Amino acid sequence: MSTSSQEYVTDLTDAQWQIIQRRLPARRWRRGGPGRPPCDMRLVLNGIFYRAKTGRPWPALPSQFGCWKTVYGYFRRWRRQGHWKWIMDRLTQEARRQHHRRPQPSAGIVDTQSVKFHATVV
Repeated sequence: MSTSSQEYVTDLTDAQWQIIQRRLPARRWRRGGPGRPPCDMRLVLNGIFYRAKTGRPWPALPSQFGCWKTVYGYFRRWRRQGHWKWIMDRLTQEARRQHHRRPQPSAGIVDTQSVKFHATVV
């Protein structure tokens, strides 16, 4: 997807794509030889974001994102290698800048709820 039109709310904007595309790990040769076209990494990321937002199982990923096994494979590999954390950190910082906030939060909030517990003795 090389245009700025977004099909899903979870799709990367052009600005978001510019932030992370240079940092993505180098593509590896895919099994199946030279006849298979390379993956569109923007579609792969859009698929990962779509799945994260909707909570749908990987096999239910719409086909326009590519084969779900490929999308899941990239997510899994990037998570293990630390790339996924970097991607999420950069996008969070950019969202904070767009809202005129510092890229890093200066405080955190922890919200808890108290629930009464009744022990029963048998």
